[in-house]
Amino acid sequence: MRTTWAAALAWRLRRHHLEPGSEAASVEDVVERLVALPAWSGDPQLAIRSRLGASGADSVDDAVAAGRIIKVFAFRGATHLMTPQQAA
Repeated sequence: MRTTWAAALAWRLRRHHLEPGSEAASVEDVVERLVALPAWSGDPQLAIRSRLGASGADSVDDAVAAGRIIKVFAFRGATHLMTPQQAA
């Protein structure tokens, strides 16, 4: 199989919901795709919102409050956001 750097980059951008037109439908979709989003470095809300087509500023907090995503201590005790199914 042959590919180009441009094709590989485009594939990665699509997989991370960063290419225009590939935005995720929900906070849970983003967290599930990224598997475990570090909640301790940078701004996890910005990382999630940048991958959504449309969301309110509090959609990440709403998803945590509703239990659709959870904060877990994983990978050497660092805090990550995961879906309940992934954390199980």
